Amino acid sequence: MMNATNLGSPLATPIQNLIKLRQLCGRDYRSQGKLLEYFDRFLVQEKVKQPRITRQIIERYQRTLSHLTPRGQANRFCVVRQLCEYLARHDVRTFIPEPMRTIPSYAARKPYIYSASELQSLLNAALKLPPAGSLRPHTYHTLLGLLYSTGIRISEACSLNLSTQIYLRPTAELLGYVSDRFHDHYLRTIDSKGGQS
Repeated sequence: MMNATNLGSPLATPIQNLIKLRQLCGRDYRSQGKLLEYFDRFLVQEKVKQPRITRQIIERYQRTLSHLTPRGQANRFCVVRQLCEYLARHDVRTFIPEPMRTIPSYAARKPYIYSASELQSLLNAALKLPPAGSLRPHTYHTLLGLLYSTGIRISEACSLNLSTQIYLRPTAELLGYVSDRFHDHYLRTIDSKGGQS
């Protein structure tokens, strides 16, 4: 969870309270919390003194998002809109912007799927990373294999920890299982005979 010390605007406490509320409702909200941290930095840079969001603040913030993809703009704007709705419960003068129109799926970037030979080249290159004899080459080798075999995003892979459920099949092949709100992913592994599971 984000620390209040990361936030410096007059809205730091309400932002932190919104994040806590969402987490109490069972939402992870880490990535949305990061987007709110960006908005807080914007408020600090703009030298906003009042703990209220106005139309002018939202319009200036939207202009700073122009370098992002349409989906990136929509994600950041959606989280800020949620903050505005939360603030309006306590201060009716808070401006709540209209929702951005939904970004059609065809406008999203199409993922590139690596072939088996391209993946093997990446895995071999990872094992050659410096410094020799360190954990770094093996870490990248494992991470690339995990991303390729499961289809999880890099942020999901980086958030795996010891509480992630791992099961052993009766054949002693490792089967990792990652579950989030929207996806179930199973890790394919190579058994001792070279077959995939």
